[in-house]
Amino acid sequence: MDQVILSTLIAVGVCWYNNKVIKENLKEQLSASASKTYKELITAERIEWINSLRESMADYLSNSYYIDSFYSVYPDQMKKSIVDNPIYKEVIKEAFLIKIKLNPKQLEHNEVIKILDNMQGILIDFFDGKINESTFNDYEDELPKFEKACINLLKKEWEQIKKEANPEQLSVEKEINS
Repeated sequence: MDQVILSTLIAVGVCWYNNKVIKENLKEQLSASASKTYKELITAERIEWINSLRESMADYLSNSYYIDSFYSVYPDQMKKSIVDNPIYKEVIKEAFLIKIKLNPKQLEHNEVIKILDNMQGILIDFFDGKINESTFNDYEDELPKFEKACINLLKKEWEQIKKEANPEQLSVEKEINS
């Protein structure tokens, strides 16, 4: 009889221990899965953000180059027609969309914001009659600077997304750089 009780107690103990180990493993798996899901969610949101930013930057640049070209061909008519032109309104809108998508505390973001503010200031002052036509050339000079700053920012952000999506790569790079 003592052997039956002892066998039963051992069986109960083994079942209890196995149950405890299974629960711990399940918790670890759920935690790893939740972490992976969170990482995937953040990465997907950053990809959506960068695509939206890229589109706003492309729209702003294409419309800005249009304004610059229009001024080169029709300098006398520009002030009369451009303010009512939907492209001018779109440039103003896209500038604000770009600015609200950026973080002024980050160096590359701040560089884009500064150039954008300068370009918008020139454009607004020109159409308000505060600056003359020769000063409008400053706007033309800012376009390639803005384009380069956008490319640098988008490249840096894309590299960051790739690192976040592949933490193993990040740890390998840390080891290499150490």
